[in-house]
Amino acid sequence: MGRAGFSEIPNVKTISGNSEYHELLNRYKGITKLNSTFPKAIKHNTLHFIPTSGPPVTARARRLHPAQLKVAKQEFEYMLEKGICRPSRSNWASPLHMVPKGSTDWRPTGDYRALNRVTKQDKYPVPHLQDFSHYLKGKNIFQKLISFVRIIKSQ
Repeated sequence: MGRAGFSEIPNVKTISGNSEYHELLNRYKGITKLNSTFPKAIKHNTLHFIPTSGPPVTARARRLHPAQLKVAKQEFEYMLEKGICRPSRSNWASPLHMVPKGSTDWRPTGDYRALNRVTKQDKYPVPHLQDFSHYLKGKNIFQKLISFVRIIKSQ
């Protein structure tokens, strides 16, 4: 098993370096690298649907300070280039909101309060980590299966 230790480089190691998981992660390094390039088109048959009530939520673009606008444009150009986002002509629109990041930088976020008001609540939401974290005491192997967590006690 991995061990906690002190390092100048922040990291977390939860599995030993010679396990099948480590080999799998090594084989597909490009997927988990910090600055990996995302494929331009992700091919899957998954349909994402958020049930709502009423007409589409729309909002006008908010005026930004020139420095904030520059940061937002740079961030969106980066995400477009990496394939993280794409242009949209949807009827739905939430305003861009800039939040301070550190002492001088800005981070673009979406203001989804209006969307949250018309989104119907999920009858079976994903459980919160805080709700089952007390089961983790004394355990050291964790495996995620579909939408729930199975905890395997070490031998």
